[in-house]
Amino acid sequence: MKENVMRLQILITLLAGLLAASCDSYSIIEEMESEESTPTPLTMVLSRTDLAVGESITIVPAGGIPSYTVLVQTTEISNITSGNNSGSVVQAENGEFTYTAGQAIGIHTIRMIDGAGNTADKEVLVRPEMVSTLEVTRSGDRKTITLTWTYGTAELIDQFTLEKLPNPTTTTLTPDTRSKTITNLPPNTQFTFTITAHSGQFESLPRTYIVP
Repeated sequence: MKENVMRLQILITLLAGLLAASCDSYSIIEEMESEESTPTPLTMVLSRTDLAVGESITIVPAGGIPSYTVLVQTTEISNITSGNNSGSVVQAENGEFTYTAGQAIGIHTIRMIDGAGNTADKEVLVRPEMVSTLEVTRSGDRKTITLTWTYGTAELIDQFTLEKLPNPTTTTLTPDTRSKTITNLPPNTQFTFTITAHSGQFESLPRTYIVP
């Protein structure tokens, strides 16, 4: 009799252990499945965040829940280009997006929206176009230097600045100016000239030329 009771107690103990182990295994599986089903936070990767009018960047979604939509919102725009378009967004077959800057110069917010309505924002700076070419000639016994340049859309800017080194000077020029002559220069001095396009509070990347 006692042996039967002991065997029964052992059996109950074994069954209780198996039941506990089974519950633990299900808990682990449920936790793993829960972790796998929880998406990572929505974000995006931009090929760069600084570009000029007409240039393009790539936007790659990361995390979140497909499918994705990209919108462009203006944040701070030059008063010279207020009302101009912010650019366009096109999605490729591989899921990546291409943003091409419009003629609204300033700071824009790229907003990505995923399939669940989650959003992620990143800012990009759209600058005025850079002066495309800058040519320099030196004449008059090397005392005169003439600079000539080309530029895209003058209506998008309000001025150029021309800086000279050494003996630093900065000259402000109108948007339709395409050349500048400087006289009475020391003939044996090397000069550095930098020209920059400005649109309100925003400026292009500089174009620099060294005159030996």
